[in-house]
Amino acid sequence: MQTEDPENGIYVMPIDADDLFSCRISEYVNKHKGAHGFVSDYGYVYHKGKNFLEKYYEMHTFCGSCNIIKMYPNDLPDNMPDQSLCFDKETAGILNERYPIRWNHNEVVEKYKKLGKHFEKLPFPSTIYCLGNGENISSWNNNKDNYIGYKQKVRNILSRIKHYPSNFKLRVKINSKTISEFSVTKNDLKY
Repeated sequence: MQTEDPENGIYVMPIDADDLFSCRISEYVNKHKGAHGFVSDYGYVYHKGKNFLEKYYEMHTFCGSCNIIKMYPNDLPDNMPDQSLCFDKETAGILNERYPIRWNHNEVVEKYKKLGKHFEKLPFPSTIYCLGNGENISSWNNNKDNYIGYKQKVRNILSRIKHYPSNFKLRVKINSKTISEFSVTKNDLKY
């Protein structure tokens, strides 16, 4: 078994079907193997049909595909649990607390910090969170399928104020650099 030496272990990035990722992540992470994890300072939100991206700070607080976690063998169960037990509220709670891969995405950075394992900031945005494509279970509302909750909008506004005036650019035009970095075509981002 490997120890929790930062040089050991593997990186895991839990992802969702509704997100796009920078093609620079693997290269950067491989060059910085001593880190306990990584997170972007900001990312983008794409609303289906728009020709721009919205810049969001602290995206890991509302997008599940922003944390890159250093994991070790003791972070994983010895055996796969009986899948039927995962739906039992008590068992799921125990598994969720014990194993970092099951932590809520908005708690990962803070929980690791409390363990003395600080995440490094990626020097580029890692994620585009795509809304309005039918894949966003966490952002659904009875009236709209591209809804971001009120608390998330307030949090983003406060975060933007905190980062003002540095990089205070609310909208970023989708251009060839964005398309290349996130390995997509114009058909993937229909606008």
